[in-house]
Amino acid sequence: MSGVDGMERAVEWAVHRLLHRYVAAVDGRDADAVAACFGPDGVMTLRGVERTGDEITAYYREKLTVPTLHFVTGIAVTERPDGLVTSTCGLFAIEDFLVVMLDIYSAEQARGRGHAQLLCAHLLALARERGARHAYLQVEGDNA
Repeated sequence: MSGVDGMERAVEWAVHRLLHRYVAAVDGRDADAVAACFGPDGVMTLRGVERTGDEITAYYREKLTVPTLHFVTGIAVTERPDGLVTSTCGLFAIEDFLVVMLDIYSAEQARGRGHAQLLCAHLLALARERGARHAYLQVEGDNA
């Protein structure tokens, strides 16, 4: 294995471990633990709104109190040549045997690389583990 392959694998495993920490924090409804998944200079952009630091914690404190929504996000990371890291993310809600996937988003710089397809497969696998047998994807008109 070359040094580059080893570095790529190390980054892949680091992202994988981060995803599992994030999902465990979300499932545990622990906003502080979710916010700790972001670095000190981390920025979360959702629907065009950027949040940093305490804003991220406040966002998750509000979202994780909704008892009817099982809020799980998948992350795929792309590092641009300028060092900026972009991501693909999404969430789903499960009710009985039905999973609804929504807010599947790829940063513009990460599009066309198959990240969203991998994310949807991952979310479907998580939903299947939690008892979902049917799924649908909510798509907004400006993202059709």
